[in-house]
This record gives sequence, C-alpha cells and structure tokens, in this order.
Amino acid sequence: MGGVLEERRKYRRLDIRTDVLCKKIDSGCGHSFKANSINISTEGLLAEIANHHLMEINDGELFGLEMDVPVEDNTDLLGGKLWAYGKVVRIVEQQPQTSKKRIAFQFCTRPMFEI
Repeated sequence: MGGVLEERRKYRRLDIRTDVLCKKIDSGCGHSFKANSINISTEGLLAEIANHHLMEINDGELFGLEMDVPVEDNTDLLGGKLWAYGKVVRIVEQQPQTSKKRIAFQFCTRPMFEI
C-alpha cells in the first residue's frame, strides 16, 4: 500500500455541508429533526445531529429527506433543492465529549433535484 489509503467505497462522495430535514415515515406521528450533512453520494447521505435533539431512531427506519444544495464551485454543482426517501443503515455515536451522532441513510428512491 505504500502509506496511501485505498478508497473502498463504490460511489464517490461529495462533501456538502448543509441542513437536512429528516421526516420519519410511519403511522403519522410526524417525528422530524434537522441534521447537518457531512457528505452525499448517488447511493446515500451521511448526516450528523446533536444527541440531545435525537429522538428514538433505529436501523431500517425510513425517512423523507430534504435539503438545500449550496452552489459549490469546486464540484460544479448548481444550487437547488434535493428530496429523497432514505433508510437508516448505520448510527454511530461520536466521541462522548462531542455529544453528536452520525446517521448513514441509504437512498430508497432516486433523489429528485430541483434547480
């Protein structure tokens, strides 16, 4: 390997920092929260949230995801809004002193993008 870390991910990720509105898809309870995106790919989204704002979330649950995509000169992205349904595939608690969790969502639908 020669000191170079090999990328094992199948899809390229873009580092995009913006608010994500996460609405739980269930029997109409209306649970929702705001998270901060870490990165996004064609297959999913990694977001971060403070533990004290976190409701009960489990692997396999479905959420409607909505975010504004900022204009990024370095990625050739146009600003707009993105919507998708995502399934929670992983929840990782960050170091206890940060009191944050990261939630990995796998897209269940192709994200819709509006410019």
